Amino acid sequence: MKSSNNNIPEKPASDRIVDLRALSGNPTDPAPSTQTSSSVPSTSSSSPARSSDGSGATGPKLPGPPTSSDSGSMTKGKKSSKRSKRPLVIVGVIAAVIGVIALITWLALRSPSFTGESVSFAMSAPPELRTGEEGVIVLVARNDESVALENVLIEVSYPEEFSVVSSEPRATGVSGASWALGTLEPGEETLIQLTGTFLGTPGSGIPLNGVLHYSPENVSSSFREESSVIVALASSNVGLVTSLPGSVSKGGDVTYTAKVTNQESHALTRVTVRVETPSGFTETSSDPARPRDGWTIDVLEPGETAEFELVGTLDGDTGTDVTFVTSVGFNGTSGSFAIQETREDVVTVVEVGARLELTMNGGDALPVLPGDVVEMELLFENTGSEALHDVTIEVPLEGSVAALNTASIHVERGEVVNGTTIRFTPETLEALQQVDPTKGSQLSFSFTIADRPDVDAGETDLMLSMKPRLQAASDPTVSGDVEVEGATLAFPIGTQVTLGAAVFYYDEEGRQLGAGPLPPVEDEKTTFQVRVVLSNTTSAVQATEVEITLASGAKVVALGEPTAGELEQTSGAVVWNVGLLPAEVGSALPQQEATFDVEVRPRRAQVGTFVPIISGAALSGSDTHASIDVVAEAAALDSSLPEDSFGSGKGKVIAAE
Repeated sequence: MKSSNNNIPEKPASDRIVDLRALSGNPTDPAPSTQTSSSVPSTSSSSPARSSDGSGATGPKLPGPPTSSDSGSMTKGKKSSKRSKRPLVIVGVIAAVIGVIALITWLALRSPSFTGESVSFAMSAPPELRTGEEGVIVLVARNDESVALENVLIEVSYPEEFSVVSSEPRATGVSGASWALGTLEPGEETLIQLTGTFLGTPGSGIPLNGVLHYSPENVSSSFREESSVIVALASSNVGLVTSLPGSVSKGGDVTYTAKVTNQESHALTRVTVRVETPSGFTETSSDPARPRDGWTIDVLEPGETAEFELVGTLDGDTGTDVTFVTSVGFNGTSGSFAIQETREDVVTVVEVGARLELTMNGGDALPVLPGDVVEMELLFENTGSEALHDVTIEVPLEGSVAALNTASIHVERGEVVNGTTIRFTPETLEALQQVDPTKGSQLSFSFTIADRPDVDAGETDLMLSMKPRLQAASDPTVSGDVEVEGATLAFPIGTQVTLGAAVFYYDEEGRQLGAGPLPPVEDEKTTFQVRVVLSNTTSAVQATEVEITLASGAKVVALGEPTAGELEQTSGAVVWNVGLLPAEVGSALPQQEATFDVEVRPRRAQVGTFVPIISGAALSGSDTHASIDVVAEAAALDSSLPEDSFGSGKGKVIAAE
């Protein structure tokens, strides 16, 4: 809004002097030198006064001969003199009032005014957020006017897809969508940080609109500025893996599985999986029971996986492709469904088929650890009514293949291609040239997980997966080739935690850490420092605890400050409650360390030997990725000090003098 003021400040008071002598009837007196005729405001709207001779000359009216009406003044000459001065006083007062009014007007014209062009209000937001991720909306109001803004109020319209988490400063309105900010002085700005989460379809934009209300100082009207921001939504890190056979015999059973994993660092709420099944599919069971609007997980913790199974029969014309459409997203409070990812699995209805079933180490998939040997068996069976010819079966190893010791891959009656793909062909196994109905083969292969997985920095939570696939030619009575895929077998690779312990009397620079004599002297106290260190490879370990057992006769005299968690002394031991041990500690991250001081007082029987310090150490925890227990151990230590560059070998007890 623009405002204008066409009033021009009047001239200074020195240019507005009134010739009181002229007004008093004394034209013969000289006028002040600073007076100009143009600066005298007009005091009457009547015609200019004429002279007594009728000449029409302008100027102050001259006194004439006395009249009867003036007889009073003639008889009282002294009183008449006072009355003659009264017009001068009146004119002076009028002139003074006019001057004051002019001065006030001039000052008013010079005072600050509101233009409406220098008030700004802006909203900003991250360029992109994932659904369910917290984001901060920043609102900034600034006053660059020359007057203060009063009754400042900011209001934000929250869309249905937005949920408030917090705001700084706190909202003053009941709805949590308005801030009464009082007065905004010239040159001042105010900032609001609004934190919340968005729920929507990836690729969509969620708008937030804001309004700034204010009233300029000494202005009766109120004004408003509007701003808006659109937040682009990206897909949330919700991993969706589905499994269906590649082909199904007409009227045969179909087992569908879906796994949803929270790959975010925070919990996700109301995660929903919906499956659109094709015509010809008849559901016979589901686990858990499937509601009409899909499976919903109220809270899915970071790293947690939820699994669903749907079983039924599939009927249709031979050769027909039918599609299962699976969507994962979030259910809104008003019933909306914000889809994050959609997968389409196509199943072909055939009269011929095969069964491919992988088993690991004689049973279901289990977590494995670095250094483990994995034994795999693949059952292949022709489940159709027609023979299969020139059968080729491949099992690609996928996922964290860098964790494999590829040189250890061994295949019986098969071969390895492309480094990590197991393949069986009629050339390696003659029985695959023709496989009659109900016939098949038991195939096997093995590999070893590397002792130290050679993965890139930042590559954690390792997984290996394999999905067997078959390709064959059917009998001439059935057109086309047969392609069958087995179920995916996936398993996590657990982390590797290393527990180390050492005893020191000197530090790496040769400075003394311990106290008392070294070598230890019979029946005298010597103090050593015990140092415990931890490293971890590829996944975090929670509830990590290390118990260091003291040797007989050893006594804790001081506990150090560990790099993580806390130390606690118990009867005959020191317990280090580490808590969460992150992945890559000791490589990308510094190793965790704890120290404490132990005092020993050798007995006569220990002369000539090293004094036992600790009997050993044991670590326990739980792998957050593989969901298995993690254990590690450290051996007993004495005063031989093998890790102490300055004290090594000097800890043998000597006799007292």
